[in-house]
Amino acid sequence: ICDFVTHCKDHTDEIPDFCRGLPRPPVIADPPLVDMPPWHMFEFACTSTDGTQLEAYFSPDGRKVRDDPRFLVTRHNVSTIVVSAPKGLRDVDDLR
Repeated sequence: ICDFVTHCKDHTDEIPDFCRGLPRPPVIADPPLVDMPPWHMFEFACTSTDGTQLEAYFSPDGRKVRDDPRFLVTRHNVSTIVVSAPKGLRDVDDLR
């Protein structure tokens, strides 16, 4: 599995020869999960692993997050954006 955790008794799942060349995810979110109470500010960063410029979109309708007044999207560098909700959100239904 090559996740720095031994899953096999003989540790073969962490042998470097088997771990080389693992595909990297195209985008890394930090933190990977945000779970905040309603109306609490939160933020997360998204970084493209290949260095390309990112844009945040809502799924399923494809609207840009930066066009929603509840969110602030700032560019940290070419490949990283920070998405924040300065006033938080009401609850999970507020993401729709």
